[in-house]
Amino acid sequence: MANSQRTPSARLRLVGLLALSLVLIAGVTWLLASDRPAERSDTPVATHEPADPRDRGLERERRPERELAREAKASVSGTVRSVGGSPIANAQVCARPELGQLRGLAEVQTQCVRSGPDGHYRIDGLWPVRTGVGASAAEYQPATWRGRDDRGRWLDHTTLSPGGEAKAIDLELLPGGVRLSGVIKDIGGGEIEGARVELQSVSRVISTYAVLAVAISDGDGKFELWAAPGEASVRASAEGYANGGARMLAPSQRVEIFLMPESVLVGQVVHAETGEPMADMIVNAGGNWTGREELTRSDEAGNFRIGGLHAGVFKPSATSDEFYGQAAAQVHLGLAQASEPVVLRVHPIARVEGSVVLAGSQAPCSTGSVQLVRTDKAAFAQAQIEDQGRVTLRGVERGEYLVEVRCDGQLAREDYPRLVVGGEPLLDQVWAVDEGQAIRGVVVDGSGQRVANVKILARMLVDPNNTRGQTTNGSIGNESDGSFAITGLLPGRYELSVRAGALAPEPPPIVELAVGVDRNDVRIELPSSGTIVGRVVDEHGTPQPGIGVEARLLGRRGEGFASQTDDEGKFAIERVRPGEVRVFAGDWQDSRRKPGTTDDDVQGELATVVANARVEVELRVEARAGTIRGRVLDEQGSPIDDAFISADRMSDSATASSSIQRLSIRWAGSSPILSEIDGSFTIEGLAEGSYLVHAHRRGGGEAIVEGVALGSDVVLTIAPTGVLAGKVVNSDGEPPERFEVRAQDSEQGLSFSDRFLRTAGAWQLRELPAGKYTLTVSSGQGTSELEVELAEGARHEDLELILQPRVTLRGRVIDIDTREPVPGMTVHASPLEGWPVDTNAKLGERKEVSDEAGNFEVEGPTGKVRIVVSSRTGSRTSPYTGNSFVRTIPMDPSSQDLGDLELIASRLEPDQAAGDIGFNLQQGEPGTAYEAIRLTVGLIHPGGPASTTTLAVGDVIETVDGKSVLGIDSGRFRSLCKVAPGTTLSLGLADSKSVDIVVGSPRE
Repeated sequence: MANSQRTPSARLRLVGLLALSLVLIAGVTWLLASDRPAERSDTPVATHEPADPRDRGLERERRPERELAREAKASVSGTVRSVGGSPIANAQVCARPELGQLRGLAEVQTQCVRSGPDGHYRIDGLWPVRTGVGASAAEYQPATWRGRDDRGRWLDHTTLSPGGEAKAIDLELLPGGVRLSGVIKDIGGGEIEGARVELQSVSRVISTYAVLAVAISDGDGKFELWAAPGEASVRASAEGYANGGARMLAPSQRVEIFLMPESVLVGQVVHAETGEPMADMIVNAGGNWTGREELTRSDEAGNFRIGGLHAGVFKPSATSDEFYGQAAAQVHLGLAQASEPVVLRVHPIARVEGSVVLAGSQAPCSTGSVQLVRTDKAAFAQAQIEDQGRVTLRGVERGEYLVEVRCDGQLAREDYPRLVVGGEPLLDQVWAVDEGQAIRGVVVDGSGQRVANVKILARMLVDPNNTRGQTTNGSIGNESDGSFAITGLLPGRYELSVRAGALAPEPPPIVELAVGVDRNDVRIELPSSGTIVGRVVDEHGTPQPGIGVEARLLGRRGEGFASQTDDEGKFAIERVRPGEVRVFAGDWQDSRRKPGTTDDDVQGELATVVANARVEVELRVEARAGTIRGRVLDEQGSPIDDAFISADRMSDSATASSSIQRLSIRWAGSSPILSEIDGSFTIEGLAEGSYLVHAHRRGGGEAIVEGVALGSDVVLTIAPTGVLAGKVVNSDGEPPERFEVRAQDSEQGLSFSDRFLRTAGAWQLRELPAGKYTLTVSSGQGTSELEVELAEGARHEDLELILQPRVTLRGRVIDIDTREPVPGMTVHASPLEGWPVDTNAKLGERKEVSDEAGNFEVEGPTGKVRIVVSSRTGSRTSPYTGNSFVRTIPMDPSSQDLGDLELIASRLEPDQAAGDIGFNLQQGEPGTAYEAIRLTVGLIHPGGPASTTTLAVGDVIETVDGKSVLGIDSGRFRSLCKVAPGTTLSLGLADSKSVDIVVGSPRE
């Protein structure tokens, strides 16, 4: 994948500013016309100092969240010291509130101060919510503050109270900080002055609200931060731009972050019945580009404005304690574009308030969540536990709900009373949790030295005699002395795994928790490990900075150790399991081949890793000096200046499918460039080969041209998009209250979806490219499918989808060889082209879990259905990883038997590598019916185990060791062929032919 950047252009910077001005004018003009009041001013900081807010016994009056704006601001203070205890003067200390607790009251802004000569600091004017604190200083490694709750569990935040001061929030910094510097630019390459650059934590052990350090870019767009050596994450923001970010290795002097002009969402919130404007509603932009919540509050006239958005598709919604509503259709925003005013109609809706407490002591739970799942699985609500154990679930629809509670370190119950929600709030709910049992121990390395900064996970193994019983899992980051304590567990057998890079004990240790007896003596020994160091250069010897590097264990696809090259192309991969590994340059987004090789050649270099030693590897990759130019036009030949263009080298593999490549480029993660005002673009830094060039507008529309040679000048014409719309009704003709519609063209890799609430069944999907779509609608009342062909720019707006009631599906999960039942597997059923499997099925009676006899029962849709079978707990020691099955389910009868679902147990011993079968299959064509899938040999590896047999390119494999891999059974192939070296595989071919292959040593 090409990782190209846009050529700097003063003209484009001017265009960006003009576009930005138009956005601001459009938003401000509309809001001024609606008499938007002045922004609220901050409440002055109170001078009194109540009790330390870390005191969990401090009582706080229950209040609606919207009153937070009128509460006195809080303070935090403490001292920054070196690890030896000496104070650090002029250290930067930053405090950041938790976004979820502000809920759109104000932009989340990290506030920073400098420590005094004695290392002391104080930050005033903070929101009285959970807040993370971080500190940095020149020559030191930055750190975040960590505290403990009443039960000794680590917290990554302090909870501030109105008018209060959290004292003694002290931070210790390690020496050895390194410089991280770079420049912030607009998408045209012009430098941005005054951009805010935040260094964020990348800890995998505990999450954190904190920002480690903040810098402001100067007149040349430059910034400088101090970071810990290794992986770093930087995020940048600037007025009038959408946020941007980058990950890199520190130290680095080459960081470049490109920001795009912001898009803006404006509109008004009104009462659905009266049309009256609704003030102080929490408005969520509902974007699908970054996965982050973008929030604001409506003003007195119900108006709202959300800026700083990336171009894309949005589904805004509005929430309060008593009301909820969402836009009737998605909003498509182009680059630097302001939306037409969006009307959000809100309906009266209930809220549920309660608290989570520890049984017996009634002490509040510190952290966790409460989730409500309606019994028809069509609606749910979830909220985090706040200070004093309080929980407020807003926007809860009418119906009966199951309750799931999570209190970190405590044992939730499985029999909380169901809640029946009507039109009135449900207040003063209390959910008690129990102490449970604990697993305590220590993590050490191969030499017996204690290891810190790792995360330990405990997964409860399913009791084969009680497969549907309650299970508990737990995780914790260990202490600086290597010790850990996982609490809140049920008695039972637990699999312990360790997140310490990819290095972990194999197989994972199993610990038994007897009834009423904690385990305090667990010792987890990490395998001895080695280190791989080296550099990545091109064929001319030029270092390649910022390139991903992976060391993959031979024969163990999916298990690897990753790093990244620094400014000089150097890398170091630590904690690598000893043995044979293959070291690759690049990653799934941007693979780097050796000079003069093809996609059918084995890439990377072999290395032998030895415990407690370093091995050096040099990776030489092809140079990238090619260029492709072109223009992006609309259907009338006019230039498009807001299209994003990317180029992906087309595979030269004998097994490649161009259709698959067209599909994959739509999900590519490379850095695209933006077309100029005349529609032109230049993509630089390309390796030799033929390219697929893709142009798309994030608001909708795309164009793809295949087979583009380097040096070409290509024209991409974005065709007009179309609309699919209509109505959804139940079998009785009444519309459902809530439903989802998905349009999918599997052959092109196109998928679009939207969720609708109280639209009287009306739905609409806009900006759709031409294609043959399968429309799938899902709701609590049932599902339906419809095939539709959409021409360029066409509109089909009278499509009716009639929901067919769900049916009860029964069956049995068995081992394909022994025919014995497989207990403890979870079964889900979902439309083949529809929304993924239901993740909330674990609540209730758990009939979807196979019992001791392998029997299960689920509710499922009719038509083409995907049945997914998976391990209930995700245990790594289970021989079954699961499988998926495609079935056609008729509408009648209402209860049906699926028969036996056959699982294949792993054919490898624990920690055993899979061998090389000596051939590759031809890639299938997207959209092929599952019944028609055929596995065709596309490549025989020269000198491999298949090259000495009669197997030939073009052969169709029908069986492996006597088991069918045709059609709907094709998913078995990988599991059946994943065997140890020396194993003989018997392949049954078309025309009654067969061939035996003795599996060779791992190839990669």
